[in-house]
Amino acid sequence: MEIKIVSDAKNTECDVLIISKFEGKETSCDLVNQFLPEEFKGKKGETFVIHTHGQRPAKSIM
Repeated sequence: MEIKIVSDAKNTECDVLIISKFEGKETSCDLVNQFLPEEFKGKKGETFVIHTHGQRPAKSIM
């Protein structure tokens, strides 16, 4: 497994792109903000996966 920290996440090809989401805050990723379910609050230990189906360079966003 290879882990990288990148500044241009929108254009990075990868299997899983991990984006931080903190309680009460939006992320800088429009896709995450658009499809995040209302019940997801960004609390410690919560995760949510979006499968991009080829719409983004990343296969999934977590």
